[in-house]
Amino acid sequence: MACALGVLQGCSGADALAPETVASVPQPSVVASPEISTIGSDTLVVGESFVVTGAHFPTALGSAQVTVDGVAATVVAQATDRMEVRIEAGALACAPIADKPVVVRMAGKTFEVTRAVRVAHRLAPQVGQDAVQLPAAMAGCVELVASADSSYTRYMLAVVNTSSDQSKRASFSLSGTGTGDLAGAVSTLRSAFAASPAGAEVAAQGGNDQHAHQLASQTSLVAAAPSFGTAWQASNAKAGLRASMAAAKATRNIGDTVTMSALVSGCSAGPSVQARVVYVGSHGVVLEDLRAPRAGRMDATYAQVGEEFDRVVYPLMIAQVGNPLALDGAMGGDGRVTMLFTRVVNDSMPGTAGFVSACNFYPRSTFAGSNQDAVLYGRVPSATESPSDWRRSMRSTVVHETKHLASYAERLARGAGFEEVWLEEATARVAEELYARTFVKTQAGAAFRGQMGYAASVGCEITQCDDRPLVMFKHFSALHDFLRRVDAVPALGATQLNAMTYASGWAFVRWVLDGQSDETTALRALVAGTNGRGLDGMAALTGRDAESLVTGWMADLAGAFDGAAHGQSGSASATWDMRDVMQGLARQLPGAYAESPLRVTRVGFGTLSALTHEVLPMTTHYIAVDGIQRGSQLLSLTTPSGQHVLRLAVARVQ
Repeated sequence: MACALGVLQGCSGADALAPETVASVPQPSVVASPEISTIGSDTLVVGESFVVTGAHFPTALGSAQVTVDGVAATVVAQATDRMEVRIEAGALACAPIADKPVVVRMAGKTFEVTRAVRVAHRLAPQVGQDAVQLPAAMAGCVELVASADSSYTRYMLAVVNTSSDQSKRASFSLSGTGTGDLAGAVSTLRSAFAASPAGAEVAAQGGNDQHAHQLASQTSLVAAAPSFGTAWQASNAKAGLRASMAAAKATRNIGDTVTMSALVSGCSAGPSVQARVVYVGSHGVVLEDLRAPRAGRMDATYAQVGEEFDRVVYPLMIAQVGNPLALDGAMGGDGRVTMLFTRVVNDSMPGTAGFVSACNFYPRSTFAGSNQDAVLYGRVPSATESPSDWRRSMRSTVVHETKHLASYAERLARGAGFEEVWLEEATARVAEELYARTFVKTQAGAAFRGQMGYAASVGCEITQCDDRPLVMFKHFSALHDFLRRVDAVPALGATQLNAMTYASGWAFVRWVLDGQSDETTALRALVAGTNGRGLDGMAALTGRDAESLVTGWMADLAGAFDGAAHGQSGSASATWDMRDVMQGLARQLPGAYAESPLRVTRVGFGTLSALTHEVLPMTTHYIAVDGIQRGSQLLSLTTPSGQHVLRLAVARVQ
């Protein structure tokens, strides 16, 4: 039999294949060899992806290998005609831009080209722009691009440990190469006040603030108690109790003697205080401890405090902060805050001007020592302190403690948890600030968010130019000390508080509020806890993540207190010209204050040997890079493996 197809040879008879059977036999296929058209652009950037195009690529991930300067790159995606390849951050050593071999291997073929490879993250910030923030992964190699002119240039670097976990210390090493005057120069500007080690300086400030400890203890006690509503519902079931309580409070008259509990260390009981009513107003009642050194001789001074509460403090709280009497109706109150000035504060909490207890908002059936009233406790003048000096310092304390009452009342009314203590104190300092600004608003050029300077605020407080209380002087003097120790004192989130952490918390909240279009709404939300607690609540308020929020503020501090020294005002506050305030303090009280208190390490452009430093949680190490910059400056910031809490912010201040 003849073969059906001539292409088949040596077949006959039974070996012959029918045509339809022959058609189904697989024919050998020819595998096309891969071809490459392009490999990335002229310049490849570490940390970014580039594309390889061509034809006949194998499509399985892992079937192609790409190296850049001998280091494996990651093939992210692969198709028959293109591959996406990424050079991982940190894969190549920090170095200036240079030509490197790029090799692609697939299906037994090798392709090689030369491409310019840029390892550094290039930054060219302009003076006055917001700081550029980089996570640690991108901060491993930074290139500061020289400007066209050759004038004096100054950058501020903030290396920030963004962790609130006090165990997460992180270290870094900074090195660099470049050209310029002051090449390689390194010095640490510690100011004249930093002779002792940072740890000793912090210890000298005291780490256990009694006022903050009192707030923290209230949080624990109330958390274990029934809810406010449940507690009072059970108590009010007793016929006529609420009405009788309201009647008793409403009949207080000047000269009456009442008995109060001073809840210093708990809620079950406290020292019993016999006090005389010295002022009764529309929203406040003032009581004086009968055992006060000047008992019965300060009625006029107490009346001034009470009158200011009714006229200024209470309306300010209601309009901008929160309602300290938000629970008054449920408690059977008389619509007044009780201010008890007692020597119990002087004797039991020395160094503390005042405090509050959340236990007083509960019925005695829950906390036996409760006064069942919105009460703030304040110290009395010492035997050697004049009534006017006492009033000068106490007025802002009344505001501070009333804010705590508002926070407790607002949160208990909503069933929200109490604020973290550091932020509770920070917002109380903001309330004091708003009170201080009620004085300067009446002066020409003192518009809100108008970069308030020294003369109209702190300077006037020091000289008592118009019966001004001490408020912002406390804020800025403590902030001055914080800036001197900025790499040793936790700026935010501390559990052991002192004057410096009060000041840093205030400065942070002020910065956040300055960024809000409606400051009052934002502050009331913070006080009431509608966005959550702590840094997470601040982040929710702003729509930013907590790390970038903290880093941004710390970078702006550098602009305010270092940049201003070189002709820039900075942006740490739209409300305050903080630099002018520090300059004013330094002029008026030389030797006690420095115009530029910020602790900064200074390096020059050029080759920089490794500068190493440990960064404590929620602290910042500031580095100034300055001089005449002749070309691009490379900076390499490296951290030990596993330390991912550092962020780098870079701002040009000159």
